[in-house]
This record gives sequence, structure tokens and C-alpha cells, in this order.
Amino acid sequence: MNNNLYGQDLKKRWTLEEINKMAKSDPQYLINSVESRFNSMIEKVINYILVEKKGCKLVLVSGPSSSGKTTFSKIILERLKQKGVLAEVFPFDNFYLGFDHVPILEDGSRDFEAIEGLDIEGIRKSLIDLIHTGECIIPTYDFALMQPKKEKEYLKNPKNGIVLAEGLHAINPILTKGIRPKDIVRIYVDIDSGITHKGKMFFSPKFVRLSRRVLRDYIYRQTLSLKTLKMWENILRGERLYIRPLRRYAHIRVDTLHEFEVCVMKKETLELFEDLPPEIKANFAKFIKSLEKFNEIKKDLVPPNSLTREFI
Repeated sequence: MNNNLYGQDLKKRWTLEEINKMAKSDPQYLINSVESRFNSMIEKVINYILVEKKGCKLVLVSGPSSSGKTTFSKIILERLKQKGVLAEVFPFDNFYLGFDHVPILEDGSRDFEAIEGLDIEGIRKSLIDLIHTGECIIPTYDFALMQPKKEKEYLKNPKNGIVLAEGLHAINPILTKGIRPKDIVRIYVDIDSGITHKGKMFFSPKFVRLSRRVLRDYIYRQTLSLKTLKMWENILRGERLYIRPLRRYAHIRVDTLHEFEVCVMKKETLELFEDLPPEIKANFAKFIKSLEKFNEIKKDLVPPNSLTREFI
């Protein structure tokens, strides 16, 4: 089963013209309208988990870089809790094998998007233990040193609770071999629609994710935009090879585009591009030119629980 929860809502999408008009006249209405639509979609996801897949034990959330899967997962956790269902978060990132185990590309760089960098057998065993016994022992990982730590972590799933796991490869069936299909809900999170202008795509899903990634890396990871932009093609390559093919396994596909977000991200994103080398700016000229066409919206208008907050 594959439910594209935005498939029937395209008529509700905001075009560039409409976005800019509302950004000037009533930005809060634009934000509230988009947030309301997204919250309605969240309710459909919760209904699928608790009603259509009643009794499921494992919810997996996957998607490409800057798709919003981390915040989406937190929202799902909170909504499940409101429904009286507790969940344990299963951290796939703890299972990285370390820098020396990351496959090497032809140019000598490391392929950090490859699933081979994860302890697949360890993930399988831990998930099975957590689902069937309610507890498991998992590794921990030092991201600064890029190697596993000696310490272990104990996870305990609440009685009748759901295990929720989020990551680039989360919905890959390789990781859940040995778990009954009826116990699993797979959700693929991405930006599918983009923003149109005069009936044509104007600001593509890839552009929206690039805005998100550049800003988030700078604000929350202290990563300069130049470094992010130099990695961007490799990130897209990894997605084409390893992430997007997973869509066919999803029970639900979710589009996380919040049309107002480009207006909110515009000012700071353009500032980060100002001092870049000319050759880098030339490579992203279309992105910059398109971003300049949006009217600005102040980010303090964005609700604190909005998915967009992950990136601003």
C-alpha cells in the first residue's frame, strides 16, 4: 500500500504569486493555512498507524537530507503520546561502524550515504529484541572521532508501546529482516511538490532542500555554506543511489513542503551566499536568482512547533 497524503491536495498548493501576495498583506494567514494543512496530514498518518495498522510495533521514517524527517518523527511521537500510545526512539546513528568502514568513492572521498557504513546485523538483532522482549542493548557512537564508543546504551520499550526509528536508510527492508510485515509501518518523507509560477515549476523541491540544508548546517552545525555546497552533489548522488529507490517500500509518502518557508529562509540564505567564490556562486546562479524573487517573512511569525523550525 502506498498513500501519497498530498496527492489529492494539490489544488491547495500556493503558487509564487499567491505566496508573495500573502507575504505582504497577511503573512500570518499564509503560515496558519499551511500549518493547518500539514497538521491534517499528520492526523491521517496517526490514523493509519493506530487504526489501519492497529497493533503495529515498529514505525520507520526515512527520507533524503533536509526532508524534515527528524522533526516529523518528533511530531509523530508527540501525537502518539497524546493518543495514549508511548513510543521508544531507536537511534540508527548509534550503529555506524566508523570512518574506516565507510566505502571509498572513485575520487577517494568517503560515501557516507552508503548503507554499508552501518552494522546491519546489529540493527536487526536489536530491533527484534526490542519488539519481542521490550528491551535491548545497543552501541553508542562518537561523531567527533567518527568511531564507536566503548559504552553501551540500554533501551526499554513501554508496554504495548511502539518503536520509532528515523534515518536515511530506515525503511530499507534489509534492516528489518526477521520482523513480520504486519508489525511495520514505513513512512517516506520528502519534498515532492515545489513552488510553481505561471503553471511551471519555479522553485524545485531540490532548491527548497538546499535552502534548508545550507541554513541548518550554518546555524546548528557551525558548518560554512561553502563546505555544504561542495558536498551537495555527492549528497544528491547518494540519494539517487540509496534513498529514493526506497520509496517503493513506503506505506505512506509525506510531502513536508511549507510554502512560506522559502520567504522565511530567504534573507539569511542569501547572506550566506554573498562571500562565496565567484565560481561557486556561478554554479548556483539559478538558485540564487529564484530565491531573490520571494518576498521576505520574519521568522518570529513561525510557530515554535512547526517543522520549519528545524532549519531556521
